[in-house]
Amino acid sequence: MKTRKHSIFTNMRTLLYCVLLLSGGQLMAETSIYRSYDADGNPVFSDEPSVGSESIDVGDVQTVPAETNAKFEYTKRETSKSGWYSGLMITSPGNDEAIRANAGDISVEVKVEPRLRKQDRVKLYLDSQLVGEGSETSFTLTELDRGTHRLYASVIDDEGEELLRSSAVTFHLQRESVLIDSPQGQDPNTVSPLNPPKPPAPGVSPTNPPKPPAPGVSPTNPPKPPAP
Repeated sequence: MKTRKHSIFTNMRTLLYCVLLLSGGQLMAETSIYRSYDADGNPVFSDEPSVGSESIDVGDVQTVPAETNAKFEYTKRETSKSGWYSGLMITSPGNDEAIRANAGDISVEVKVEPRLRKQDRVKLYLDSQLVGEGSETSFTLTELDRGTHRLYASVIDDEGEELLRSSAVTFHLQRESVLIDSPQGQDPNTVSPLNPPKPPAPGVSPTNPPKPPAPGVSPTNPPKPPAP
C-alpha cells in the first residue's frame, strides 16, 4: 500500500514538473529543480532538495506570448487575370502571310494553353472589329476585301471579363480583280483591259463617220470585188 501511494506521489510530482516546463516563464527561471530516485529506481523531481538529490540545470525556457482576442479574418486568394492560362496565339494565318482566295474566305486557328475552360470563350477580332465568338478555337471568315488585314484573339470568362489577349497577326489577302475577269461568252464589243477599243479606220472622224456595210455584207460574207 505504501509503495502504491509513493508511486502515485511520484507520478504527481513528475506531472507537476512537466506542467512547470510547459508553462515556463519567470517562475521556472527562478526555481531550482532537484532529481532523486525512489526505491524502485524511478526518478523523482522536486523543487525542494532531499537526501541524495541533485540539482538540475534546466536552462532558459523559451516562451511565446499568446495573442489575446485574435480576430480571424478571411482573405480571398488573389489570382491574376491569366492565372489559368499560359498562352494564347493565332497559329493560322501566319504573321505577314500572303493568302490568295478569290472568294475572300479564310480559316483562322487559335491556340489556347492549357485547354479552354468550359465557362470561358474565345473572341476573334478583324481590323479591331469583333467577327467571331465561341467555345471553339477555329473560325471561318468569308467575303473579305482584298488587301492587308489585322487579326487578334482574346479569352473572356463567364462574366465577360478579358483574361488575356494574343499578339496581333497581319496577313495580306489577294483576290482576282473584276477588271481583269474574262469569262467565257463575254460580248466581244465590251471594252476591258483584255479587249481594248480598236483604232478608227483611216479617214474616219467624228465629221466623217464610217459608212454602214452594204446589205448582206458581214465579216463572213465580205463584199465582192468589182468586175474587171
